[in-house]
Amino acid sequence: MKKSIIIFLVFCGIVFGEDYTATNPLQFLKIKDPFSYVSTYPSFENPSSFGRAGFKEISLSYNSYLAGIDISSISYVHPTEELGGFGINLLYLKTPDTIRTRDGGVKDEKFSCSDMLLTIGYGKKISQGIAIGSSFKFIREKIDKDSANTFCFDFGMQYKPFIKDITIGLCASNFGKSIKYIDEKEDLPITIKGGISINSLENTLTTSIGLDKSIDSPVILHLGVCHKLMNRIFLRAGYSTGQDVGIGLSFGLGFKLSRYFLDVSCLPFGELGNTISCSFSIKFIEEE
Repeated sequence: MKKSIIIFLVFCGIVFGEDYTATNPLQFLKIKDPFSYVSTYPSFENPSSFGRAGFKEISLSYNSYLAGIDISSISYVHPTEELGGFGINLLYLKTPDTIRTRDGGVKDEKFSCSDMLLTIGYGKKISQGIAIGSSFKFIREKIDKDSANTFCFDFGMQYKPFIKDITIGLCASNFGKSIKYIDEKEDLPITIKGGISINSLENTLTTSIGLDKSIDSPVILHLGVCHKLMNRIFLRAGYSTGQDVGIGLSFGLGFKLSRYFLDVSCLPFGELGNTISCSFSIKFIEEE
């Protein structure tokens, strides 16, 4: 069992660009949309953003990572006038089948690893400029025939000062119980994230900067920019430090047609290839 966990950690270290082999197997909790820091819509990265949601939204996404790792998710956001906003997201990660090697180099049957994350979030504006929120996460991990469950919480805040085109966000993630595989316990990757976004050029250009720090990794800097053309096309670019493979750049393209939104993003990993993310959303708002 321990050997299977080590294999899974090395696998994640290659795909997500950090050395996780000496930490814990819950690194998928660190996966984030490379453009989450320039999003003007409710985001599961910070549950307080649900408090500012102005419309219902359904989203489907699929991420094709390196080495055959697939991540898919479905989410729904529901705002209310009096109570605040609610969000629910179901994410599933699966690795390809791998042949198990026993002691002595003897090859055995195939096995795979998977993760399931259910997030239920709530946010509310407590004043004209401040929104707060929290999320509950249920986590299930499976490696071959062994599985383990745990849960944790996220806490977030957004602040819009008197300058209406600026938004400041802060979020603390993954506070909860450690996860136990048979007789081995692993702690959750507690993470503190903060960022600021600025809208300019008559709300057609959004620039952002963000920092996040996990207990088992260094501080990571995120930069992002999104340019809106004719209120129909969205051009995005991002940069993140702390990526061992590739140069940390990411690119995205979005299209809007009435209430329908399609987004595609690419994160190059140098000689290892590219990862592609696609999402489709229906936002129940009137066409601008």
